[in-house]
Amino acid sequence: MPSCQKHSDCDDEYLWTVIWYLGYGKQKYVMTMEQIEKAALSMRNTCTSKSHADAGAVAGIQKGEFPDDNQPLKCYTLCIMKTMRTFKNGRIDDGMMIKQMDLMMPPDMAGPLKVSLTKCAAEPPAGDDCETTYQFKRMSLDEVKEALLPLQKYCIDKVGTDPKMIDDAAKGIFASDWKFQCYFKCVLLNTKIMKDDKIVEKALKNIIETMLLEEYIPPAMKAMEHCLSIVKKFKGCELAYELAKCGYDYDSSAVRQIFYFTNIF
Repeated sequence: MPSCQKHSDCDDEYLWTVIWYLGYGKQKYVMTMEQIEKAALSMRNTCTSKSHADAGAVAGIQKGEFPDDNQPLKCYTLCIMKTMRTFKNGRIDDGMMIKQMDLMMPPDMAGPLKVSLTKCAAEPPAGDDCETTYQFKRMSLDEVKEALLPLQKYCIDKVGTDPKMIDDAAKGIFASDWKFQCYFKCVLLNTKIMKDDKIVEKALKNIIETMLLEEYIPPAMKAMEHCLSIVKKFKGCELAYELAKCGYDYDSSAVRQIFYFTNIF
């Protein structure tokens, strides 16, 4: 079997999300670079320090530069994947990635990516943990983008909301617009956080516990517990909108992590 980084089936939506989260991408329908950098700064700095990687080499990953002779950079990717809980016992933890896909994506979208992910994760370890994660991160992002329609764009097109309102909401400005409210409902429905005009609390808590960095889990849980009791009187689009707005107002830093991984912003 070809190596993972060369295999055309290595379409790992979770890895793509992580790479965007670390600031490696410039796609239109994701958080701004400033927001991503602020959210990921602690993890990036910690792993750069632990691995003794050169900051310039880490930045080079943004350009798709993966030199074969840079061991500290390879170990930087190991640190990142361990922090994201996607590398365990010397192997890529495809079980964790698949669990996150099941939480975050409709079955028809997750299915093909899970098949590809399983093929990649089944590749024999390189013998060195740093090399294993480094090769895994070299896979093509273009194939992933073609395989998966970004949820944000899908919901923008479906409800006809103004993308500028989404950009404004990322800054804490929530417009009182019906289409914009229904945009939030579309995202929550497609990430299984909402069903039958109700918030599925278990699904929301599972996403927080599984997707967020450990430092953000307690404040995000507090924000959601606070807001769920407040927004129960609302229904439909308004319910989804008020939950997002309340969470942002309560703790914008922690809740932005939920918004990012559900692809709201």
